[in-house]
Amino acid sequence: MRSLTLTSFAVASMWAFALAAPSQQRLPQADHILARRDYSAVPSVTTTTVAPSVITTTTSAAGFAATSTVSQSYNSNNNNNNNNNNGYDQKKKDEQKKIDDQKKKDEQKKIDDQMQKKKDDQKKNEQNKNQYGQNKKDDQNKNQNKNQYGQNKKGEDKKVNYVSKKIISSDQRQSADVFFPGFQHQANSGKNSADLFVLNFALTLEHLESAFNREGLSRFKNKDFERGGFSRYIRDEIKIIAFDESTHVTTLISVIESSFGKGKAVSPCRFNFGLRDVNNFLAIAQILERTGVQAYDGAIRFIENDDIKNAGAAIATVEGRHSSFLNILSHRHISDGPFDAPLGVRSVTSIAASFIESCPFEFPVQPFDVLEIRNIRVRINTEIEFRVSGYGASDFSSHFCAIVYGLSQKRVGVKVRNNSVFCDIPTDLRGFSSAFIFLVNADADVSVEDDSHVVAGPTSIDIIDSIY
Repeated sequence: MRSLTLTSFAVASMWAFALAAPSQQRLPQADHILARRDYSAVPSVTTTTVAPSVITTTTSAAGFAATSTVSQSYNSNNNNNNNNNNGYDQKKKDEQKKIDDQKKKDEQKKIDDQMQKKKDDQKKNEQNKNQYGQNKKDDQNKNQNKNQYGQNKKGEDKKVNYVSKKIISSDQRQSADVFFPGFQHQANSGKNSADLFVLNFALTLEHLESAFNREGLSRFKNKDFERGGFSRYIRDEIKIIAFDESTHVTTLISVIESSFGKGKAVSPCRFNFGLRDVNNFLAIAQILERTGVQAYDGAIRFIENDDIKNAGAAIATVEGRHSSFLNILSHRHISDGPFDAPLGVRSVTSIAASFIESCPFEFPVQPFDVLEIRNIRVRINTEIEFRVSGYGASDFSSHFCAIVYGLSQKRVGVKVRNNSVFCDIPTDLRGFSSAFIFLVNADADVSVEDDSHVVAGPTSIDIIDSIY
């Protein structure tokens, strides 16, 4: 039989309960009570005799009070701990529920977004498919079995275009060097031969514009303009343009003959404009007037004589006024941008060749191949699809699109996809409503002096979102 003091037993029991309490190592309130207990002041010591069948306890008043206080303190703390644990568990459950709810919302939103994107993509694909089908249908309805830009039989309507595959033939095979000496480093035929070349090339274009306006005014009277939605005032303005172009012809002939002698001015070529109605007439007029501006801009640098240079500049500004007026009639901006794009001789020839049947002299250059663009009305950061007759898409995998706008140009690599050829329209064109596209086989500028790497073009595109 052993004897233990009740006080020691109480202390040991308290520590045992403290260790057993969930999620706490000690009972702070019990520690506080023990720290204040003065055991030296207890007047008597309680002893307990432990026997197999009986426990006899002798307790002093002070000792019972101490034991009772510890027991009450433990019960109170145990209840508090249970309450704290229950509150902690509930808080943890609430937080977890909040996390789970947010996770479900995020997952549902992700699913909804994916479904919406799928619907948008399907709608966009359907719109593109419909547009493509409509474009294809339009192409089939317009001059089937003909080149998109019109190789037409005599007497048939001719589609308006900028370039042509055709070769400009000569009726009399008179040497080009007679009228266009010094071109591309040919033997110099005399003093200021470059001036004669530029003057005769300008005269060829002025012959074309003058003949075009005469034919249009002869075929379309005031009633035809009114039927096409234009007032008589518009036809009167076309008369003024026709007078200007006719005056340019007589002035250039006079300058050439006075400077280089009789017989040095080229005679007019034979033209075929394929006019159908007033709207078609005004559309071609817009093409020709803008080409005239760009031809003068490109050629004026080669003129050596200052008087001739001044005359060329004076004609160019009037051509610009004609072009602006016709831009408005065609529902375009008054200008194509802050600067016009100067074009070289072969580029201008490629545009004019669509309307030239033959000339009474050997033409100094031949047009580039046709660059056919599916849709010439484009937006920035989209792409154009094109082709060149006689070539496959794989032939252009290492080529570039040279995009000329004003005095600048941007080259972008050709993309071949599903046996079709594409080029991107860059943001650089912002601020311009029109640009020219060349297909080139080298990453180099297309300039007035050097266009040897041009494969096809130029073809004009309209940028429909470039300013506003």
